[in-house]
Amino acid sequence: MDCAAFDDPRHAQFRSDLRAELAIGAEAIVVLYLGRLVFHAKAHPLPMYLALEEAARRSGKSVCLVQAGWFPNTAIEAEFKVRGQIYAPSVTTIYVDGRRPEYRQRLWHAADVFVSLADNIQETFGLSPIEAMAAGLPVVVSDWNGYHDTVRDGIDGFRVPTITAPAGTGGELALRYALGEDDYDRYIGTASLCTAVDVAECASAFGRLFASESLRRSMGAAGKERARDVFEWRHVVRAYQELWHELAQRRRLGVVPKKAQPADPLREDPFALFSSYPTAQVDGDSVVTRVGGDLERQLDQLYGMPMMNFALHFFGGQEESRQLLVTLEHGSRTVDELLTSSSPERRDVLMRTMIWLAKGGLLQIRVGRPPPGC
Repeated sequence: MDCAAFDDPRHAQFRSDLRAELAIGAEAIVVLYLGRLVFHAKAHPLPMYLALEEAARRSGKSVCLVQAGWFPNTAIEAEFKVRGQIYAPSVTTIYVDGRRPEYRQRLWHAADVFVSLADNIQETFGLSPIEAMAAGLPVVVSDWNGYHDTVRDGIDGFRVPTITAPAGTGGELALRYALGEDDYDRYIGTASLCTAVDVAECASAFGRLFASESLRRSMGAAGKERARDVFEWRHVVRAYQELWHELAQRRRLGVVPKKAQPADPLREDPFALFSSYPTAQVDGDSVVTRVGGDLERQLDQLYGMPMMNFALHFFGGQEESRQLLVTLEHGSRTVDELLTSSSPERRDVLMRTMIWLAKGGLLQIRVGRPPPGC
Protein backbone atom coordinates (compact mmCIF):
# COMPACT_ATOMS: atom_id res chain seq x y z
CA MET A 1 0.00 0.00 0.00
CA ASP A 2 0.98 3.64 -0.39
CA CYS A 3 1.58 4.71 3.22
CA ALA A 4 2.48 8.25 2.21
CA ALA A 5 -1.14 8.81 1.16
CA PHE A 6 -2.14 8.62 4.84
CA ASP A 7 0.48 11.08 6.05
CA ASP A 8 -1.14 14.34 4.97
CA PRO A 9 0.35 17.68 6.17
CA ARG A 10 -3.21 19.00 6.43
CA HIS A 11 -3.84 16.71 9.42
CA ALA A 12 -4.78 19.45 11.89
CA GLN A 13 -7.09 21.16 9.43
CA PHE A 14 -8.81 17.92 8.44
CA ARG A 15 -9.26 17.06 12.11
CA SER A 16 -10.85 20.35 13.12
CA ASP A 17 -12.98 20.72 9.98
CA LEU A 18 -14.48 17.24 10.05
CA ARG A 19 -15.11 17.31 13.79
CA ALA A 20 -16.94 20.59 13.34
CA GLU A 21 -18.93 19.17 10.41
CA LEU A 22 -19.97 16.11 12.45
CA ALA A 23 -20.58 18.16 15.63
CA ILE A 24 -17.89 16.33 17.59
CA GLY A 25 -16.36 18.23 20.50
CA ALA A 26 -12.65 18.94 20.54
CA GLU A 27 -12.20 16.96 23.79
CA ALA A 28 -14.13 13.89 22.67
CA ILE A 29 -12.27 10.65 22.02
CA VAL A 30 -13.26 9.45 18.56
CA VAL A 31 -13.21 5.74 17.81
CA LEU A 32 -13.38 4.97 14.10
CA TYR A 33 -14.68 1.86 12.37
CA LEU A 34 -14.32 1.86 8.58
CA GLY A 35 -15.70 -0.93 6.41
CA ARG A 36 -18.88 -2.72 5.40
CA LEU A 37 -21.64 -2.33 7.97
CA VAL A 38 -23.09 -5.82 8.06
CA PHE A 39 -23.40 -8.16 11.03
CA HIS A 40 -23.47 -11.53 9.24
CA ALA A 41 -20.57 -11.14 6.82
CA LYS A 42 -17.78 -9.07 8.38
CA ALA A 43 -17.81 -7.81 11.97
CA HIS A 44 -20.73 -8.22 14.36
CA PRO A 45 -21.13 -4.83 16.11
CA LEU A 46 -22.51 -6.06 19.44
CA PRO A 47 -19.11 -6.75 21.12
CA MET A 48 -17.92 -3.31 19.97
CA TYR A 49 -20.98 -1.57 21.41
CA LEU A 50 -20.76 -3.47 24.71
CA ALA A 51 -17.02 -2.84 25.14
CA LEU A 52 -17.23 0.84 24.24
CA GLU A 53 -20.11 1.38 26.67
CA GLU A 54 -18.15 -0.23 29.48
CA ALA A 55 -14.99 1.76 28.69
CA ALA A 56 -16.85 5.05 28.30
CA ARG A 57 -18.66 4.65 31.64
CA ARG A 58 -15.49 3.68 33.49
CA SER A 59 -13.41 6.47 31.97
CA GLY A 60 -15.99 9.21 32.38
CA LYS A 61 -14.82 10.64 29.07
CA SER A 62 -16.88 11.82 26.12
CA VAL A 63 -16.61 9.00 23.56
CA CYS A 64 -17.84 9.13 19.98
CA LEU A 65 -18.04 6.11 17.68
CA VAL A 66 -17.92 6.95 13.98
CA GLN A 67 -18.99 4.04 11.80
CA ALA A 68 -17.96 4.80 8.24
CA GLY A 69 -19.20 2.31 5.69
CA TRP A 70 -22.28 1.20 3.86
CA PHE A 71 -25.30 -0.93 4.68
CA PRO A 72 -26.51 -3.62 2.27
CA ASN A 73 -30.16 -2.82 3.02
CA THR A 74 -32.40 -0.69 5.23
CA ALA A 75 -33.27 -3.55 7.61
CA ILE A 76 -29.61 -4.05 8.56
CA GLU A 77 -29.14 -0.28 8.84
CA ALA A 78 -32.05 -0.05 11.28
CA GLU A 79 -30.73 -2.96 13.34
CA PHE A 80 -27.28 -1.37 13.69
CA LYS A 81 -28.72 1.94 14.80
CA VAL A 82 -31.21 0.47 17.27
CA ARG A 83 -28.63 -1.81 18.91
CA GLY A 84 -26.09 1.02 19.11
CA GLN A 85 -28.58 3.08 21.12
CA ILE A 86 -29.57 0.19 23.37
CA TYR A 87 -26.13 -1.27 24.10
CA ALA A 88 -23.96 1.87 24.00
CA PRO A 89 -26.16 4.65 25.39
CA SER A 90 -23.16 6.50 26.86
CA VAL A 91 -21.45 6.67 23.45
CA THR A 92 -22.33 9.15 20.73
CA THR A 93 -22.78 7.15 17.52
CA ILE A 94 -22.38 8.70 14.10
CA TYR A 95 -22.75 7.01 10.72
CA VAL A 96 -21.16 8.32 7.53
CA ASP A 97 -20.95 6.95 4.01
CA GLY A 98 -17.45 5.47 3.90
CA ARG A 99 -17.59 5.22 0.12
CA ARG A 100 -17.35 8.99 -0.27
CA PRO A 101 -13.72 10.01 -0.90
CA GLU A 102 -14.04 13.24 1.05
CA TYR A 103 -14.79 11.23 4.18
CA ARG A 104 -12.30 8.43 3.58
CA GLN A 105 -9.52 10.96 3.19
CA ARG A 106 -10.27 12.97 6.32
CA LEU A 107 -11.68 10.45 8.81
CA TRP A 108 -8.28 9.02 9.71
CA HIS A 109 -7.26 12.50 10.87
CA ALA A 110 -10.39 13.12 12.95
CA ALA A 111 -10.08 9.87 14.93
CA ASP A 112 -8.07 8.93 18.02
CA VAL A 113 -8.48 5.13 17.96
CA PHE A 114 -9.37 2.64 15.23
CA VAL A 115 -11.43 -0.50 15.84
CA SER A 116 -12.11 -3.60 13.75
CA LEU A 117 -13.52 -6.66 15.53
CA ALA A 118 -13.74 -8.96 12.50
CA ASP A 119 -15.29 -12.32 13.37
CA ASN A 120 -16.30 -13.84 10.04
CA ILE A 121 -14.72 -16.75 8.17
CA GLN A 122 -14.68 -14.78 4.93
CA GLU A 123 -12.53 -12.07 6.54
CA THR A 124 -8.94 -12.90 5.67
CA PHE A 125 -6.10 -10.35 5.57
CA GLY A 126 -7.83 -7.12 6.60
CA LEU A 127 -6.52 -3.91 5.04
CA SER A 128 -8.25 -1.24 7.13
CA PRO A 129 -6.16 -1.74 10.33
CA ILE A 130 -3.01 -1.25 8.28
CA GLU A 131 -4.49 1.90 6.76
CA ALA A 132 -5.20 3.11 10.29
CA MET A 133 -1.64 2.28 11.34
CA ALA A 134 -0.30 4.18 8.34
CA ALA A 135 -2.38 7.15 9.50
CA GLY A 136 -0.80 6.96 12.97
CA LEU A 137 -3.80 5.58 14.85
CA PRO A 138 -3.58 2.96 17.61
CA VAL A 139 -5.80 0.02 16.73
CA VAL A 140 -8.08 -2.32 18.67
CA VAL A 141 -8.74 -5.43 16.61
CA SER A 142 -9.97 -8.95 17.13
CA ASP A 143 -7.29 -11.62 17.28
CA TRP A 144 -8.59 -13.14 14.07
CA ASN A 145 -6.92 -14.65 11.00
CA GLY A 146 -4.83 -12.01 9.18
CA TYR A 147 -4.86 -9.68 12.16
CA HIS A 148 -2.66 -12.24 13.95
CA ASP A 149 0.18 -11.18 11.68
CA THR A 150 -0.46 -7.51 10.99
CA VAL A 151 -1.11 -5.96 14.42
CA ARG A 152 1.42 -6.47 17.21
CA ASP A 153 -0.46 -6.79 20.48
CA GLY A 154 0.66 -4.18 23.00
CA ILE A 155 2.79 -2.36 20.42
CA ASP A 156 0.63 -1.07 17.56
CA GLY A 157 -2.54 -1.47 19.63
CA PHE A 158 -4.39 -4.42 21.10
CA ARG A 159 -5.56 -7.76 19.69
CA VAL A 160 -8.62 -8.94 21.56
CA PRO A 161 -8.93 -12.72 22.10
CA THR A 162 -11.53 -14.63 20.10
CA ILE A 163 -13.02 -18.08 20.48
CA THR A 164 -15.02 -20.35 18.20
CA ALA A 165 -16.80 -23.66 18.44
CA PRO A 166 -14.44 -26.64 18.21
CA ALA A 167 -13.83 -28.70 15.11
CA GLY A 168 -16.45 -31.40 14.80
CA THR A 169 -19.39 -29.26 15.90
CA GLY A 170 -20.09 -27.65 12.53
CA GLY A 171 -21.05 -30.70 10.47
CA GLU A 172 -24.74 -29.75 10.42
CA LEU A 173 -23.91 -26.27 9.15
CA ALA A 174 -21.69 -27.67 6.39
CA LEU A 175 -24.37 -30.18 5.39
CA ARG A 176 -27.13 -27.55 5.21
CA TYR A 177 -24.93 -25.45 2.96
CA ALA A 178 -24.02 -28.45 0.78
CA LEU A 179 -27.71 -29.38 0.37
CA GLY A 180 -28.73 -25.82 -0.47
CA GLU A 181 -30.86 -25.41 2.65
CA ASP A 182 -28.70 -22.42 3.62
CA ASP A 183 -27.31 -19.93 1.12
CA TYR A 184 -23.81 -18.52 1.44
CA ASP A 185 -24.84 -15.50 3.52
CA ARG A 186 -26.69 -17.65 6.04
CA TYR A 187 -23.81 -20.14 6.14
CA ILE A 188 -21.16 -17.56 7.00
CA GLY A 189 -23.57 -15.69 9.26
CA THR A 190 -24.38 -18.79 11.29
CA ALA A 191 -20.68 -19.61 11.60
CA SER A 192 -20.06 -16.08 12.88
CA LEU A 193 -22.63 -16.55 15.63
CA CYS A 194 -20.32 -19.29 16.92
CA THR A 195 -17.49 -16.79 17.28
CA ALA A 196 -17.16 -14.60 20.37
CA VAL A 197 -14.89 -11.63 20.96
CA ASP A 198 -13.84 -11.18 24.59
CA VAL A 199 -15.86 -8.11 25.57
CA ALA A 200 -14.09 -7.61 28.92
CA GLU A 201 -10.65 -7.66 27.28
CA CYS A 202 -11.89 -5.30 24.57
CA ALA A 203 -13.27 -2.85 27.15
CA SER A 204 -9.93 -2.97 28.97
CA ALA A 205 -8.06 -2.17 25.75
CA PHE A 206 -10.30 0.80 25.03
CA GLY A 207 -10.00 1.96 28.63
CA ARG A 208 -6.20 2.00 28.52
CA LEU A 209 -6.21 4.02 25.32
CA PHE A 210 -8.88 6.43 26.54
CA ALA A 211 -6.91 7.08 29.73
CA SER A 212 -3.56 7.88 28.13
CA GLU A 213 -2.89 10.24 25.24
CA SER A 214 0.79 9.28 25.42
CA LEU A 215 -0.10 5.61 24.92
CA ARG A 216 -2.26 6.53 21.93
CA ARG A 217 0.62 8.50 20.47
CA SER A 218 3.28 5.85 21.07
CA MET A 219 1.16 3.02 19.67
CA GLY A 220 0.17 5.17 16.72
CA ALA A 221 3.82 5.95 15.99
CA ALA A 222 4.79 2.27 16.27
CA GLY A 223 1.99 1.29 13.90
CA LYS A 224 2.99 3.93 11.36
CA GLU A 225 6.56 2.67 11.38
CA ARG A 226 5.40 -0.94 10.97
CA ALA A 227 3.13 -0.03 8.06
CA ARG A 228 6.02 1.66 6.28
CA ASP A 229 8.56 -1.07 7.06
CA VAL A 230 6.38 -4.07 6.22
CA PHE A 231 3.35 -3.11 4.12
CA GLU A 232 4.64 -0.55 1.63
CA TRP A 233 4.30 -1.85 -1.92
CA ARG A 234 8.05 -2.40 -2.34
CA HIS A 235 8.05 -4.75 0.65
CA VAL A 236 4.84 -6.52 -0.38
CA VAL A 237 6.08 -7.19 -3.92
CA ARG A 238 9.36 -8.56 -2.59
CA ALA A 239 7.48 -10.84 -0.18
CA TYR A 240 5.41 -12.18 -3.08
CA GLN A 241 8.57 -12.84 -5.09
CA GLU A 242 10.07 -14.76 -2.15
CA LEU A 243 6.86 -16.77 -1.81
CA TRP A 244 6.85 -17.65 -5.52
CA HIS A 245 10.45 -18.84 -5.21
CA GLU A 246 9.66 -20.95 -2.14
CA LEU A 247 6.64 -22.57 -3.80
CA ALA A 248 8.67 -23.31 -6.92
CA GLN A 249 11.29 -25.00 -4.76
CA ARG A 250 8.63 -27.12 -3.05
CA ARG A 251 7.21 -28.24 -6.38
CA ARG A 252 10.66 -29.25 -7.60
CA LEU A 253 11.26 -31.24 -4.43
CA GLY A 254 7.81 -32.81 -4.53
CA VAL A 255 6.84 -31.46 -1.11
CA VAL A 256 3.07 -31.95 -0.72
CA PRO A 257 1.30 -31.08 2.55
CA LYS A 258 -0.42 -34.08 4.07
CA LYS A 259 -3.90 -33.60 5.41
CA ALA A 260 -6.78 -35.91 6.11
CA GLN A 261 -9.54 -35.27 3.59
CA PRO A 262 -13.10 -34.59 4.78
CA ALA A 263 -16.01 -36.57 3.36
CA ASP A 264 -16.94 -33.57 1.18
CA PRO A 265 -13.82 -31.43 0.53
CA LEU A 266 -15.97 -28.58 -0.80
CA ARG A 267 -18.18 -28.46 2.29
CA GLU A 268 -15.97 -29.18 5.28
CA ASP A 269 -16.94 -28.39 8.87
CA PRO A 270 -16.11 -24.64 9.01
CA PHE A 271 -14.77 -24.94 12.56
CA ALA A 272 -12.22 -27.46 11.29
CA LEU A 273 -11.48 -25.69 8.01
CA PHE A 274 -10.95 -22.31 9.69
CA SER A 275 -9.57 -23.53 13.01
CA SER A 276 -6.52 -21.26 12.71
CA TYR A 277 -8.62 -18.08 12.57
CA PRO A 278 -9.53 -17.54 16.28
CA THR A 279 -7.23 -17.24 19.25
CA ALA A 280 -8.57 -20.58 20.48
CA GLN A 281 -11.42 -23.04 20.17
CA VAL A 282 -13.59 -23.90 23.12
CA ASP A 283 -12.91 -27.26 24.77
CA GLY A 284 -14.13 -29.13 27.83
CA ASP A 285 -11.66 -27.38 30.14
CA SER A 286 -12.71 -23.87 29.08
CA VAL A 287 -14.02 -21.84 32.02
CA VAL A 288 -17.44 -20.21 31.67
CA THR A 289 -18.44 -17.22 33.79
CA ARG A 290 -21.76 -15.42 34.00
CA VAL A 291 -21.72 -11.70 33.20
CA GLY A 292 -24.05 -9.80 35.51
CA GLY A 293 -27.34 -8.20 34.56
CA ASP A 294 -31.07 -8.76 34.53
CA LEU A 295 -31.18 -12.35 33.27
CA GLU A 296 -34.72 -12.35 31.88
CA ARG A 297 -34.37 -8.97 30.20
CA GLN A 298 -31.02 -9.92 28.67
CA LEU A 299 -32.40 -13.18 27.31
CA ASP A 300 -35.53 -11.54 25.91
CA GLN A 301 -33.39 -8.95 24.15
CA LEU A 302 -30.95 -11.50 22.77
CA TYR A 303 -33.56 -13.93 21.47
CA GLY A 304 -35.59 -11.06 20.02
CA MET A 305 -32.66 -9.42 18.25
CA PRO A 306 -32.56 -9.89 14.44
CA MET A 307 -28.78 -9.68 14.33
CA MET A 308 -28.59 -12.58 16.80
CA ASN A 309 -31.67 -14.75 16.18
CA PHE A 310 -31.47 -15.48 12.45
CA ALA A 311 -30.12 -19.02 13.04
CA LEU A 312 -31.72 -20.18 16.27
CA HIS A 313 -32.13 -23.71 14.88
CA PHE A 314 -28.37 -24.07 15.45
CA PHE A 315 -28.56 -23.18 19.15
CA GLY A 316 -30.51 -24.08 22.25
CA GLY A 317 -33.86 -22.54 23.12
CA GLN A 318 -34.40 -19.69 25.54
CA GLU A 319 -35.31 -21.99 28.42
CA GLU A 320 -32.11 -24.02 27.97
CA SER A 321 -30.10 -20.81 28.00
CA ARG A 322 -31.92 -19.58 31.08
CA GLN A 323 -31.13 -22.81 32.96
CA LEU A 324 -27.49 -22.55 31.95
CA LEU A 325 -27.25 -18.95 33.17
CA VAL A 326 -28.99 -19.76 36.45
CA THR A 327 -26.44 -22.53 37.09
CA LEU A 328 -23.62 -20.07 36.56
CA GLU A 329 -25.03 -17.61 39.07
CA HIS A 330 -23.52 -19.92 41.70
CA GLY A 331 -20.01 -19.55 40.25
CA SER A 332 -17.89 -20.35 37.21
CA ARG A 333 -17.90 -23.84 35.69
CA THR A 334 -15.93 -25.63 33.02
CA VAL A 335 -17.69 -26.55 29.80
CA ASP A 336 -17.47 -30.25 30.72
CA GLU A 337 -19.10 -29.56 34.10
CA LEU A 338 -21.95 -27.71 32.42
CA LEU A 339 -22.48 -30.54 29.93
CA THR A 340 -22.27 -33.43 32.42
CA SER A 341 -26.00 -34.14 32.43
CA SER A 342 -26.56 -33.43 28.74
CA SER A 343 -27.38 -36.18 26.29
CA PRO A 344 -24.71 -36.78 23.63
CA GLU A 345 -26.87 -35.31 20.86
CA ARG A 346 -27.30 -32.04 22.82
CA ARG A 347 -23.66 -31.48 23.76
CA ASP A 348 -22.67 -29.78 20.51
CA VAL A 349 -25.81 -27.65 20.55
CA LEU A 350 -25.21 -26.48 24.09
CA MET A 351 -21.53 -25.79 23.47
CA ARG A 352 -22.45 -23.61 20.50
CA THR A 353 -25.11 -21.93 22.64
CA MET A 354 -22.52 -20.96 25.26
CA ILE A 355 -20.46 -19.23 22.59
CA TRP A 356 -23.59 -17.50 21.23
CA LEU A 357 -24.36 -16.23 24.73
CA ALA A 358 -20.78 -15.04 25.10
CA LYS A 359 -21.09 -13.18 21.80
CA GLY A 360 -24.16 -11.47 23.21
CA GLY A 361 -22.32 -10.39 26.34
CA LEU A 362 -24.07 -12.72 28.84
CA LEU A 363 -21.11 -15.06 29.37
CA GLN A 364 -17.35 -14.93 29.32
CA ILE A 365 -15.45 -18.02 28.20
CA ARG A 366 -11.76 -18.36 28.85
CA VAL A 367 -9.76 -21.09 27.15
CA GLY A 368 -6.69 -22.32 28.97
CA ARG A 369 -6.86 -19.84 31.83
CA PRO A 370 -9.44 -19.12 34.53
CA PRO A 371 -11.06 -15.71 34.84
CA PRO A 372 -9.72 -13.32 37.50
CA GLY A 373 -10.78 -14.38 40.98
CA CYS A 374 -11.93 -17.84 39.90
